[in-house]
Amino acid sequence: FFFERTMAASSLLACSMRGKGSGLLLRTASNTASRLVKTRRRLSVAVPHLAEDSSVSADKDGVRLRLSLARTMWGVLDFTETNDCTPERWRAVFQQLQHEGYSAIESAIGGPFNPFASDMEAFTSLRAEYGLELIAQAHTCSYPVESRSVRKHIDSFSFQAEAAVAAGAVLLNSHSGCDAWTLDESVKFFEAVADFQEELDIPVVHETHRQRVLYNPWVTRQVLEAVPRIQVNADLSHFVVVAERLLQPSTDPDWHDILQLIAQHCLLIHARVGYAEGPQVPHPGAPEYKVELETMEQWWATIVRTQAKLGCPVIYIEPEHGPPPVGLLLTLLFLQTTLHVQPLFFLLPFFFFLQYLHTLPYTNVPVADLWDVNSFMGRRIQDQFDGWLAEADV
Repeated sequence: FFFERTMAASSLLACSMRGKGSGLLLRTASNTASRLVKTRRRLSVAVPHLAEDSSVSADKDGVRLRLSLARTMWGVLDFTETNDCTPERWRAVFQQLQHEGYSAIESAIGGPFNPFASDMEAFTSLRAEYGLELIAQAHTCSYPVESRSVRKHIDSFSFQAEAAVAAGAVLLNSHSGCDAWTLDESVKFFEAVADFQEELDIPVVHETHRQRVLYNPWVTRQVLEAVPRIQVNADLSHFVVVAERLLQPSTDPDWHDILQLIAQHCLLIHARVGYAEGPQVPHPGAPEYKVELETMEQWWATIVRTQAKLGCPVIYIEPEHGPPPVGLLLTLLFLQTTLHVQPLFFLLPFFFFLQYLHTLPYTNVPVADLWDVNSFMGRRIQDQFDGWLAEADV
């Protein structure tokens, strides 16, 4: 009841500031509140263990906000490597993740990048054995984006969403749409997929990501205001590199309001530290990136506190620092030589641009160990989560 009342009041206030009529005000408030309540109820059903007690939680009218620490399989398991596509390899990875306190993994499922495609039954069994939930990742019209057709992106989303449900995912994270779309095209897409996801058994988030609709904070605000029933995955490192700066009230007076809006719609955080010239610092623990690390942690804390106030049962936070370009190049070669996907070599410069983990010149040796980088971020999140919640006015 508290959540419905709060969201209704917030919607009324937002609409009244835009000068809408009173009849539309009431309908908008009611619809927005009921849809967001439905999303959070789905989270409670999809993740039944959330009813258990936990030290990393906060009460809001009997609802506990819990941290579900997730780990990306990007850069861990490579679908082009035969050894990475075996249950024996998965068991070793899952065992280590369980040891480090992770309760979920994220992986592409409904497309060609699924490292578990060789034996989905064994994959499901191993996840259950090690207590790891699945966050499925979708890429509408593939990656890189192959089409600007709104209809094709809608169909692509629908196909991958159904695959995510079939795989037993508790959450679907979608790289959605195309950055070249107009606002009208973007709204058309999100309205259609929002209608479709109403029939799904799992919640859906749309990632703030370059190449996609939600590639910068100002477009994201426009879309969330136009289609308030969608939820997001906040990968704010992309905003930093697109804007070429750490967003601050001194330079961006609208950033506080945008972050608050995103926080109200956020069910998943990709905890990657970006900087002005790239989506990923060489190592988030390096003292020269202390400002970037602490700034982005403050943003994540804002999201956590907001979701605690809204009565969300769980927040997924996922260290998602990515691999060096070598793995991306091997993926390209695999698609070309094994799957006979043509033509792809014109994308070589694009794939090198996509490098995340920095490498040394000439030798291309990574400057840090990817597993250690993400484990470092995971420990920081675990250590700070209680403090973030303690600051929430709940």
